[in-house]
Amino acid sequence: MNKPTVFKIVAGTLATVVMGTALVYYNFIDKAAESGIKQGNRCLDFTAQTYAVNDRGEFYVDGNTFTLSEQIGKVVVVNFWETWCAACVHELPYFDRIQKEYEGKVEVLALAGVTSTIDAAAAWMNREGWKSYAPESDWRDFSLTVGWLETETCTAMGCSGSLPRTVIVDKSGIVVYEGDGAMTYESLQTQIESVL
Repeated sequence: MNKPTVFKIVAGTLATVVMGTALVYYNFIDKAAESGIKQGNRCLDFTAQTYAVNDRGEFYVDGNTFTLSEQIGKVVVVNFWETWCAACVHELPYFDRIQKEYEGKVEVLALAGVTSTIDAAAAWMNREGWKSYAPESDWRDFSLTVGWLETETCTAMGCSGSLPRTVIVDKSGIVVYEGDGAMTYESLQTQIESVL
């Protein structure tokens, strides 16, 4: 076989591999990553561990979970926060207010896990870490669900950028809002009212 023929075979094979890889990425991998967070798409289903407060006022992992697909029929607000994020901690009382005002229609879930472990988040809450950013609030009195989600799923929900991050899912499981940055009570209420 001469050199030009070998070159054509190698080049053709290489081109086929590159095209095949690109097709797999754009049709499957890229779309799968998109489906969890893009407005108008069905939200990625997930199950988060939840925290409870014992009779001594301490947060602990209670063995219960929050699964998105079990919330069909309610609007679900998922807020991603971290212990080091002042804006996250400062806005969470607004989310709790929404939970109380729209009880039965809306489920609000505040999830750590982007960078913290499940135990580190509990330890921070037990030291009343929120008081450094929101001294007037007491997370032990929250009605919203506080939980933890593994980092891989947080990333799939779009938490590779800045925090806080909020994702709102309508009653049928479709993402109707997703965005980074702190929200005011008024902006959150506007989003909720638009999907009820």
